[in-house]
Amino acid sequence: MYQLTIGGENEEKGLTPRQKILLENFKLLVEFIIADGKLFWDRFNLFTVLNSALFGGSFVEQVAKENFAVFLLSLVGLGSSCVWLITTGRGRACYQHWIKLARRIEEGELKDLTFFKEEKTLEESSKWFGKVSATHYALYVPLLFMISWFIRGIPAAHALLARLSGC
Repeated sequence: MYQLTIGGENEEKGLTPRQKILLENFKLLVEFIIADGKLFWDRFNLFTVLNSALFGGSFVEQVAKENFAVFLLSLVGLGSSCVWLITTGRGRACYQHWIKLARRIEEGELKDLTFFKEEKTLEESSKWFGKVSATHYALYVPLLFMISWFIRGIPAAHALLARLSGC
């Protein structure tokens, strides 16, 4: 785990008991933000590899011949993409929540802390993408996989239904 050090013992002596508690809360929030960011991208990578492997596997010659196998892979892929989208959205919301809390501490009684205030300034000055973050764009990847799974699974489902109905 990361160790955050803000100021030294001498600098903390001038703080009120409430400010000391806020400083400790701020340190914990930074640790949450770091851990949550790492978890967000670890999950993203895991689901990317899983869906890519499943999607690639659905084109393997032996699998592609069997409509049931392609349909089954499409259902598993679609299910994992749904879980991925939900966890990505939830992870992004948690990450933003921690940052808002840290900014609130900075803007409140600990005005000497400026890390998250500076991040806000950086977002506002971005010319190409404005205020949209990478975690926002990460929501589109599971959606693209969901669309791909539908496109891949519909012909297999159609062929299975045709075989079951005897047409």
